[in-house]
Parts: sequence; structure tokens; C-alpha cells
Amino acid sequence: MKAVPVREALKRLTAEGLLINERNKGVVVAPLSIDDFVEITDLRLMLEPYLIRCSAPNLTDADLDVAEQMLALSEPEDSPASHAKEHWEFHRMLYSRAQRPRAQAQIDILYVSINRYLLPAWTSVGLSTHWDDSHLQITKALRKGNVDLAAQLISEQIKETADRVMTFLERSAH
Repeated sequence: MKAVPVREALKRLTAEGLLINERNKGVVVAPLSIDDFVEITDLRLMLEPYLIRCSAPNLTDADLDVAEQMLALSEPEDSPASHAKEHWEFHRMLYSRAQRPRAQAQIDILYVSINRYLLPAWTSVGLSTHWDDSHLQITKALRKGNVDLAAQLISEQIKETADRVMTFLERSAH
């Protein structure tokens, strides 16, 4: 393997905040940080409602059927990593018709970044008890053409998840 691709990968992971370059130590995994988590959450709160508003007019019933099928495949006993993957695939499907490649690329980066917070929190405190139902509410709102409600539900989910993860991070800090 050439050193150049590895160096480029390390630069990219550093730029995404997943690694840090420490003097006399080299590149190390960035520690979990409340400030980092808050920033990721704030960016998601800006971008995800925007993406659903852009995507909603172009979503078909078939798209919403696929999104709902993704939820149906989710099992309570699935691992947190599986839930994270299923969760992202659901949202990615909903945003797929936004025709906003830059915003979607940023969300892709944010999902990679936030999983390092979600996975340990979900392992420790579990998923929200109404995870599947709250996501079905989004598709129901979209089927009725209520884009404002869908955007609101997405924002509420992000905030609820943030509260659960913050509780985990604050407990972990002590």
C-alpha cells in the first residue's frame, strides 16, 4: 500500500474531526467531546429539515414505501450498529430526492461523526422506546403532504436523541 492514500485518508479523517494530530504523538482518535456533539447536532438541526423540505415534493409513494420497509426490517434485538445503519438508510431515503448534493454530502459526514456518540449511548441507555413509531410519523406526514410537520418531527427526533446522548456524555464525564 502506498503512503499517499493513507496520508490522504488521515488528512480527511482529521478534517472531519475524527482524528487529531498531536505534537510528538502523531495522529490519534479524537476524544468524545460535548462541544463537538453539540456542534454536530446544531448542524443536523439546520440541514435535515432543509433537506426534507427540498426532497418532499419529489418523493413518490414508492420512495415512502421503501423507507417504511426499512423500518419494518429493524428488530428490537438488533445491535446499536445495525440500528444506526438502518436509521441512516431511512433518512437517506427521505432526503434522496432533495437534489442538493452538497447538503447531502455534509449530512453524510455528520452521520459518520455522530455515530461515535450514538453507538456508545445507545449501548448504555438504549434506543428511544418509540423509535420506529416516531419515524413512521414522518412518512405519514409526507404522505399527507404536510412537509412542515415532517420537518418538525425530524427536528424533534434530533433534539430527543441529543438529550439522551448528552445525559450519557455527562454521566461518562464523571
